Amino acid sequence: MRKQPPSPPKPPRVNSMLQWWRRWTVLVAAIWIQAFTGTNFDFSAYSSDMKSSMGVSQSRLNYMAVASDLGKALGWSSGFAIAYFPVSGVLFAAAAMGLVGYGVQWLSIADVIDLPYSLVLVCCSLAGLSICWFNTVSFILCIRHFKANHSLALSLVVSFNGISAALYTLGHEAISGKSSASSDIYLLLNSLIPLIVSVLALWPVLTNPNSSETDTTRTHDETRIFVVFNVLALVTCFYLLLPSSGTYLASSPRWHFLGAIFLLLFPLCVPFLDYIHRALESCFHHHSSGYAAVNIEEPKILKIKSQKSNAEEESDQVRLGDEHSLGMLVRKLEFWLYYVAYFCGGTIGLVYSNNLGQIAQSLGQSSSNAKSLVTLFSAFSFLGRLLSSAPDFTRKKLKYLTRTGWFTISLLPTPLAFFILAYSPKTNQTALLEVATALIGLSSGFVFAAAVSITSELFGRNSVGVNQNILITNIPIGSLFYGYMAGEEKMDPNSTVSGDGQATAAIEHRSFARIGFLGNPSDVYFGRTISLTIGNFWASVKLEPSEHLVIKPHPFHDLVQFTSLDHLLNRLQNEGYYGGVRLLMAICKVFRNYCKENDIQLHQANFSLSYDTNIPRQTGLSGSSAIVSAALNCLLDFYNVRHLIKVQVRPNIVLSAEKELGIVAGLQDRVAQVYGGLVHMDFSKEHMDKLGHGIYTPMDISLLPPLHLIYAENPSDSGKVHSMVRQRWLDGDEFIISSMKEVGSLAEEGRTALLNKDHSKLVELMNLNFDIRRRMFGDECLGAMNIEMVEVARRVGAASKFTGSGGAVVVFCPEGPSQVKLLEEECRKAGFMLQPVKIAPSCLNDSDIQTL
Repeated sequence: MRKQPPSPPKPPRVNSMLQWWRRWTVLVAAIWIQAFTGTNFDFSAYSSDMKSSMGVSQSRLNYMAVASDLGKALGWSSGFAIAYFPVSGVLFAAAAMGLVGYGVQWLSIADVIDLPYSLVLVCCSLAGLSICWFNTVSFILCIRHFKANHSLALSLVVSFNGISAALYTLGHEAISGKSSASSDIYLLLNSLIPLIVSVLALWPVLTNPNSSETDTTRTHDETRIFVVFNVLALVTCFYLLLPSSGTYLASSPRWHFLGAIFLLLFPLCVPFLDYIHRALESCFHHHSSGYAAVNIEEPKILKIKSQKSNAEEESDQVRLGDEHSLGMLVRKLEFWLYYVAYFCGGTIGLVYSNNLGQIAQSLGQSSSNAKSLVTLFSAFSFLGRLLSSAPDFTRKKLKYLTRTGWFTISLLPTPLAFFILAYSPKTNQTALLEVATALIGLSSGFVFAAAVSITSELFGRNSVGVNQNILITNIPIGSLFYGYMAGEEKMDPNSTVSGDGQATAAIEHRSFARIGFLGNPSDVYFGRTISLTIGNFWASVKLEPSEHLVIKPHPFHDLVQFTSLDHLLNRLQNEGYYGGVRLLMAICKVFRNYCKENDIQLHQANFSLSYDTNIPRQTGLSGSSAIVSAALNCLLDFYNVRHLIKVQVRPNIVLSAEKELGIVAGLQDRVAQVYGGLVHMDFSKEHMDKLGHGIYTPMDISLLPPLHLIYAENPSDSGKVHSMVRQRWLDGDEFIISSMKEVGSLAEEGRTALLNKDHSKLVELMNLNFDIRRRMFGDECLGAMNIEMVEVARRVGAASKFTGSGGAVVVFCPEGPSQVKLLEEECRKAGFMLQPVKIAPSCLNDSDIQTL
């Protein structure tokens, strides 16, 4: 009987295609979950505001990051949860933990609630735990739905966790604008977006694994689609992390964000495109011979596998690759070797990325350079995660190289990077720092992504939810261990001194603008005040070791080249005759004289001083003293004498430098900027005569209600306001003397009101402070524009007073957001600027506190 040739293969049926497509939606859902739940990567974006809002020190802020890592130490609980509850239940439990963990923190940073520090740590831990639960859901989806290619699926999905920070940054910019400083939105997005993504991913997550999709043809099709997915991941990486600053998208955050969403949705189309490709291929498929090809080696392979299986059944010993319970896992030497390798690879990379800003500062890099380093690390970390799929694509050609071999190779760039950092010459320090950062990012990214596949291969697929989370318990251990080592080495600007006390790298310090909250201007008249520093504006000074002592003029504030005579005239009318160079020179002189008078030895090395400031001029926000205060901090660190000059004395040194230049002022501003945060000050004559300084008491900044700042672009000269009143006080004018005592007493009443949260009393005291000042100085001396700023606030029922001597006003709206809206409208009509006050916390470190 003649054999009939077979008919050509039929194209895939539509219902089969829909089943095939839904299977891939599971992978896309896992990608979405990973892309939007790496919320720990944007901590640095809002940590400064959290520090300000909580009024905590830098070390306590670091503990908050460690608390998040400690939450991950409990991530193994998700493995047990997945064994008893459906995946969808675990997914929404993770979303709920993130909603509470980040949501409560947002309420705190937005000043809706007052959150104790201990509860913040609990919220940080809960947020960290939610990340582990999300990760476990993604791992389980990949392993259950892509058994033949689960390693490819895991590598791809985990890589998207590295772009979370970029996605949230785009989302923040799309909502608030590119230049917005409202970083509390990060926390709001961290709490809501994972929940929204969980809802969107619910339908794919509910898909049951289809065991019939594991044949050879489908496995080949899967590999082809995985290649396409990896290409799309690379495109997404460069789109999000390396945008061109000159493109329209880079200047339009909303369109840039929409483009990112499109790239995350596009993978849903890939299975359809693959269906069309296979359909066309089947239509043009040639007739086959009708005879099936038989693998003559197959019986031998089956026989060997059968013998191996029988041998394993006879042995009760658990081998690598078998399912390992928790008890079996911790008894395996191989696991602890793996644990240490991860500790020296992924964990050290994570700690490095968390401290990139501090590392850059210790090497003399600017804050903008630090941000570019973070972007560079993220980009190469993402690339490393994608490269972790290399073992799956090259296993036929490199059979001798196992996945653990690739893992070992991926660890090598990290010690090389640290060798580069340790021995980099100063001339190429910036470039080599970038090279080292890229190498560490590449290495740690590979380790992060490959670890999930290695854990499943070595210790069992079904146990990966527990075992992988046991592995990452070394992250909080590493955070504490490496953080302690960094603390011992003092990896900050203070550590840039060699054994002989000389600085070896650049030092940079910031000093923030000051608001006189109550009691000013009685600081000049033996009174009392309450002041605070604000993070809205600051001055920064940078000191760099150099051959000669150089004071660098600022390119704008110390302008000496003009386009015309009119340009020079306008400049002098708006900015005056003086810049910051004179301030830097004065503090250098006063500092040297103080050290000489007090037998403090200084080394003979030289330096260059430069400065920058964004504090508006002549607004009573202490712009001059901010420059001097920041410069003093640089000198203390350069000469390594911080421990020899008491904190209480430093405001006197700052004031002495300003007096050298004829600036009329009191100690209030300098105390606030030396201490930072909220400070109560007692300048009574008894203390000043006996101690040479006042009694300064830091207060909890969370006691303050929400405040706003009004200022004008062309304010009055605050330096001339004190002159007449000062002379009358010296002449014994009873009205001035009694009025100054009354103003000073407002600070004491205000302190009590703050401690009791008596906001109605604060309204009364703030208004009274300005009214007494107005009676003493008179409207002509205060200036019509300054008085109008106060009246603008009072027209909407808000309390207001000068921040200093004129040019800016601090406002309290006791009725809340609705009253703030009215104030915004009034300021817009009057042409004034309005900003919410961001309180800068205490700037004292451990060395400073020891001198108190």
